[in-house]
Amino acid sequence: MARICIFVLSLLISGPFVMAQPVNESTPEANRTAALELYEAGDYFNALTKLEKAYEDFKVEDYIYKMGMCAFHLRDYRGAERFFTRMMRRDKAGNYPDAQFWKARMMKMSGKYEEAIGEFNDILKSDSDPEIKRRAQLELTGANMAVEAPELKRLTFTNAGKDLNTPGGEGSVFLAPDGQTLYYSSSSQNEVITLKDDAVEPLSRANRANWTQNKDEWAWSAMGELGEMVNREDYHTGSISISPDGQRMYFTRVIFRPDSLRQSQIYMSNNQGSDWGPAYEVKGVNGDWMSYFPCIGEHFGKEVLFFTADIPGGHGGKDIYYANRIDDLTFSDPINLGDVINGPGDEVSPFYHQGRLYFSSDSYASFGGMDIFRSDWDGSVWSEPANMGKGFNSATDDYNFSIDATGRKGALLSNRPEGKSLYARTCCDDIYTFDLAPVTIELIVTVLEGEQNRPLKGVPVQVIEMLRDKMGVTNTKVTESKGTISFSLETDKAFQIIAAVQGFFPDTLEFNTTGFKDNATIEKTLVILPEPRDPEFEIYTIEEPIRLNSIYYDYDDDKILPEAEPDLQLLTDLLNQYKDMVIELSSHTDARGNDDYNQQLSQRRAQSAKNWIVSKGIVADRIQAVGYGEQQILNHCANGVDCNDDEHRFNRRTEFKIISGPTTIQIEKKRLKGEQGSVAPQQNPRKKVVDPVNSARSQVAAIKDAAGDKKKRSH
Repeated sequence: MARICIFVLSLLISGPFVMAQPVNESTPEANRTAALELYEAGDYFNALTKLEKAYEDFKVEDYIYKMGMCAFHLRDYRGAERFFTRMMRRDKAGNYPDAQFWKARMMKMSGKYEEAIGEFNDILKSDSDPEIKRRAQLELTGANMAVEAPELKRLTFTNAGKDLNTPGGEGSVFLAPDGQTLYYSSSSQNEVITLKDDAVEPLSRANRANWTQNKDEWAWSAMGELGEMVNREDYHTGSISISPDGQRMYFTRVIFRPDSLRQSQIYMSNNQGSDWGPAYEVKGVNGDWMSYFPCIGEHFGKEVLFFTADIPGGHGGKDIYYANRIDDLTFSDPINLGDVINGPGDEVSPFYHQGRLYFSSDSYASFGGMDIFRSDWDGSVWSEPANMGKGFNSATDDYNFSIDATGRKGALLSNRPEGKSLYARTCCDDIYTFDLAPVTIELIVTVLEGEQNRPLKGVPVQVIEMLRDKMGVTNTKVTESKGTISFSLETDKAFQIIAAVQGFFPDTLEFNTTGFKDNATIEKTLVILPEPRDPEFEIYTIEEPIRLNSIYYDYDDDKILPEAEPDLQLLTDLLNQYKDMVIELSSHTDARGNDDYNQQLSQRRAQSAKNWIVSKGIVADRIQAVGYGEQQILNHCANGVDCNDDEHRFNRRTEFKIISGPTTIQIEKKRLKGEQGSVAPQQNPRKKVVDPVNSARSQVAAIKDAAGDKKKRSH
């Protein structure tokens, strides 16, 4: 006598899709009795065949409803939709108020979103049971979300191929941290199997695949089953995961019988190089419940094992738990992850990566059935689960998500209609892999001076990652010539920007990068207002040239003149005052003579000035001597222009600018104006006006003016 069973290990334990063919019953009554018994036992494949015959014989409306539920459990969504549509036409007395809900849900899981939305709206307008309305509203939210969600352009999604996927469906899949190895479970089933009384059920076995190159093409190549240390006789092996260091494998051993799931426990095996070692039951996480989908992660700064279990007292069906690691084989008692993660439905296949937990659930609004969600840990709480979006999620079931160490390559299971299926288009899970190009978010910050609304160069800008009002990683850069600076940011994070420089009130703003799925540019402007300044001092900022008016040279000479010593002493005093300051000390010639010769002469002059300062005890590495020759003439005396010696002498000068260290410095005005025998103002003989060092900004304007700015400066 044939044994009648359908052998489908549920999504929650990631098993193969196996079916058995029943024997025929001799009479209509015997067939009906067998159909109802098979339905109650969960043998939906064989029950469906007999229920169809029973309905032909007895015309009982309930059999149509049961056929719809059989098709749903077999994940034949289009077939289920047809049965529930028939049920609605036949149910004149309204005995099956949820038939429309199931019809609409099957439409949704077939990708017929617009039609499903209409059905769900009809339910919400009706006087249906409040619980049916609640479920309809959740499904409606998911359907609308699926219609509105954009395609993730950075995502490349691929079926793992016929070398791995079989018509009977694959079980759990896990991409190793190296991104080059896939572990998965499969029964390698290619046809419906008839089990006799003494037949051995096909077992789901742990397999491995490698990312290999064949000629110019790369593909996943099946490498066969793992050794007998992992794949034990009489057990289904699945829910495989690898620790981040690649040294431990956690997986489940499952005992399944035609009438029930008898046992699912977590085991561990160590990496022994070419193979995996003996497997041992993990202590602490197994008990009088079913445990599956183990995954190593971190919680409250400790290594933990995340896993799914149906421990009594949870928040719904299957919940996600964690247990603190004591050693490789021993963990603490399971702790429910809480109602932020666990909803009224099932939460399965947790995967942890760099502070983020990925999992699948049917508790929240979804594109289909089970969708993949993510939640971030901030050190205290988990964030509200966020749907991973279109591509990762489809109209069907998507789960068992994992990514490599880079976070850019991954794998998951799905029963999408384009995969291989033993029965109906969506019955069986295939392995899919994906590549995710990084999101590039460029933040461009502009800093303006508030009074004149002009861009400011040399202002330090801090971009600080905010973790629930706490400051995280800080990135600091200094604004460039146009008052701007750019930063590269990560998605789904909150940030604070601060622009602060001596002599100005700082400006601050906050923003986040939540919701960015593709590359983007964010522009922010900060405005800093000048503080009331000490009238005795002038403020100078980093990278702005500061002209030393008293350092001049005789024609064709690099000797320091006596009148230059007060300026050099001022610069020496500043280097002593600002111990971390590094400067560029530049020298310039007039336009007379050969260009190359002038370049060399200016380099000697700059070096002479540097030598003078070094002789006063300043470390030579803090001064970079640079000669610019006749590249930056400050007046009209360019090549070929007739000028007297005083006019040419105005271009023979030395300047300095801060290139690292303090972002601002201050200098007493009395020294700038030549008091106490220090720096005396120098007159431009051509313009016959005094050109004092009023401020760093006035000197920048002078240089720009001389370089070709069409506007004339007034002195």
